[in-house]
This record gives sequence, C-alpha cells and structure tokens, in this order.
Amino acid sequence: MSTLYSQLLADPAALVSACYDDAFRFTPQQIHDIQLSGARRRFGDMRAKIPVLERLAAEQGIDTINSIDDVAPLLFAHTVYKSYPLSYLERGQFDKLTRWLNGLTTEDLSHVDASGIKLIDDWIDLLDAQTNLRVFHTSGTTGKLSFLPRTDREWRQNITLSASRIRDWRGPGSGPDLIANPRPLIAPTYRKGASAAARGSGYQVEMYAGGEHNALFMYPDARFSADVASLSGRLAAAEAQGELGSLHISEALLAKREELVRVERERPEQLRKFFAEAISRFAGRDVYMGAVWTILYETAAEGLARGARQVFGNSSVL
Repeated sequence: MSTLYSQLLADPAALVSACYDDAFRFTPQQIHDIQLSGARRRFGDMRAKIPVLERLAAEQGIDTINSIDDVAPLLFAHTVYKSYPLSYLERGQFDKLTRWLNGLTTEDLSHVDASGIKLIDDWIDLLDAQTNLRVFHTSGTTGKLSFLPRTDREWRQNITLSASRIRDWRGPGSGPDLIANPRPLIAPTYRKGASAAARGSGYQVEMYAGGEHNALFMYPDARFSADVASLSGRLAAAEAQGELGSLHISEALLAKREELVRVERERPEQLRKFFAEAISRFAGRDVYMGAVWTILYETAAEGLARGARQVFGNSSVL
C-alpha cells in the first residue's frame, strides 16, 4: 500500500496500471495528499501552456496551489468548451474554430489548415489525422456543442482504468481482465462518431475485444454525426425562440440529416439483424456490452419481448 501511495504522490496517473482495489485502502489524509500533490504538479505543468488557464489564474490571483480550495476557482465552467462564436459553424470558419481550440489544449494545433473544411465531422477527422487530439463533443441539447480536447494517450488511460475497475472492484482479480483476455464486444449503437460514447467504444473495440472481428454494432457503417447533433440543438433552440425561419442550413448539412433519418427509419430491420447476429456469433460466451443506459434498457426490453433470455455467459460485463 505504501508503495502505491508513494507512486501516486509522484504521479496520480500511476493508478491506471495499479490494482484498483488498493485505492480503497487509503486514509482520508492520504487521499488529500495525493490530490493536492497532483493538483500542484498539474497546475505547474499546464499554466503556461494553456492560455485560458493562464488568464483564469491571473484573474483569480492564484500563483500557487496551497490547498484543495485553491483548485476550485481554476476549474473551467462547462461553457468554456463552447465559448466559440456559433458563426464559426454556420459560416464554415473552421480555421478560426481551430485557433479557438488551440487555447484549450497543450497540443500545438498551429500547423493544422482547416480553411477548406465545411462540416464539423470533417474538422474532427482532420484533427484526428494531423494531431494527437481525439476531440469529443457533447449532444448539443442547449443549441451549441461543446468540444473537449483529449489526447489519444488520455483516452487509452481512461479505457485502461475502466478495465482495472471491472477487474478489481470487489477485490484484486475478482472480475475479468478485459485487456489481458479480450472478449466479444456488443454495442447497440453507432460504430462511428466523436461523441464521448462513440470515442470510448472505438478504443474498447481495440483494447477489450481485440479488433473489429470480435465486435458487433447496431449500425456498423453509420456515424453519429456531430453536424446532425449540432443542427438538432440549433433547431430546438431556434424553435423555442421563434427564430426557426432565420436559420441557414447548407445542402451538405441537410444531406447528413437525411442520412441519419434514413438510418433511424430502418431501425426495426437493423434491430432484427442485430439480435440475430449477436445470438448466432456470441451465444453462450461471456461478452462485454456497453452503451448509455437508456439504449441498454431499450435493447434489453426488446430482447425479452423477442423471447431471448440467458443468451450470453454468466460472467458477461454490462
């Protein structure tokens, strides 16, 4: 225990590769020490590299982290991640959106040329191809998407930590080790996209299932589009404000929306194929199944309605 405590004092990310159950043995004082040490180190490393953090620290008059209370004023409000002008999306000014994002990350985006980009999905794909960032977006229910920068390395740490929790939650090795022993992955959702769920699923296919051959998605070829999520939020906000007629929607964006409408219209047939393939390929085996809870519930209810019970192994992970 003292070894892990020392490791976490030096680097809190050491928990990623540790036995997760050991963390439950820390005293409140040890947890406080780890958090304070990590906050100090993180602030020291990040302040000069993230312009928004530098401005916030100056505004709050915080130069050093002396207590956990000093951290709270430095935490970004959720609105920071959608503080760009909406005109950047409406006018396709993704070069400006890139410069805005550059102020929220330590990754250097100055070399990324997004001047010819017209859609959010294409902008995210460009960042994937040319940087270490794997940006994810929110659902945009307020009328505006948030874009959160996370690196490839950070995603892998996140997915590894989730596997450690599953493995050690009820004691060391009490659960399956999804990374050491890959198993089929089943997801009743979209294979592609940059929402947090879609990003996570993409890494889980590699790290939990061992590859695409061992994974099954409801919509294996479709993408949960950031453009459609953005448009849906903007339409809802405009309708609530009586400004629906003032929205300008490009032909490219309308085509994306129509494609998503087509995919959802075909859902009953896709659901039938999904259940048939899940049973034929993975019945009797321990599987990993993940999605947001509403989708999992709807899928389970549909399966029961179809008479499917006890299809997968008793050590399956939901």
